[in-house]
Amino acid sequence: MNGPLPGVAPLVTPETEAFWAAGADGELSVEECAGCGLHVFPPRGVCRGCHGRELRLVPVRPPGVVYAATVNHNAWYPEGPTVFPLVLVEFPEYSGVRFVGVFEGPADPEETPAIGEPVGFRLVPAFGDRFQLSFHRWDGTP
Repeated sequence: MNGPLPGVAPLVTPETEAFWAAGADGELSVEECAGCGLHVFPPRGVCRGCHGRELRLVPVRPPGVVYAATVNHNAWYPEGPTVFPLVLVEFPEYSGVRFVGVFEGPADPEETPAIGEPVGFRLVPAFGDRFQLSFHRWDGTP
């Protein structure tokens, strides 16, 4: 699956507005606490470690590491695809932050990436000014 999945656009809140704006500019980001350095996702404006409120967005750089993978066999939306691969990807350099996204590849359990395998990502335009995450096998280039 190389395009976005259809569906309902994510809600933009005051806490997530900067995240979606960065994504529209092609940058995947997480919050970083100025007090303790912890990375926070989803954006919430409060550090879950020290409860500080001085957070700034920092870009996430690949590779990520596959934490879990599956092949979906249910249509999420009436006209959406039924079978497609999904991965949960951890970014250890960013306080273990994890993102869910579609894996670019065949919807075959034998072809999904292995747990621990490095992956890259791209932001696929979706829902007007928003995006969906799409992961691919890591080839060493961002």
